[in-house]
Amino acid sequence: DTGGKGGGNTPLQVFDLKYNRLSGTIPESIGDISTNLMKLDLSHNELVGTIPETLGKLLKMESLFLSHNKLHGSIPAQLLHSDMEQLKQIFVH
Repeated sequence: DTGGKGGGNTPLQVFDLKYNRLSGTIPESIGDISTNLMKLDLSHNELVGTIPETLGKLLKMESLFLSHNKLHGSIPAQLLHSDMEQLKQIFVH
C-alpha cells in the first residue's frame, strides 16, 4: 500500500503498464502492490509463464488485463474465489 496519511499520498488504485515491452514472468510480489488496487493492466507486453496465484490477494480488483502476452496455464483458483467479489473482468487471451 502506498499510504494515504499525511503528505497527500493516495493508495494506488490503477496500475497500467500496457504496451511497455515488459518481458519475463509476472513476479509473485504483484499481489502485494496495493490493497486498494482496482485495475491492473499488463496487456500487450512480452510476459511469459503463468498467472501468479498471489493476484488473488488483490480483493478490490475489478479488472485484470493480461491479454496479448505469452502466458500459459489456467487462471488461478484464487482469482475465481468468492473473496474476489469485485472482479468483473479478466482478459487473458
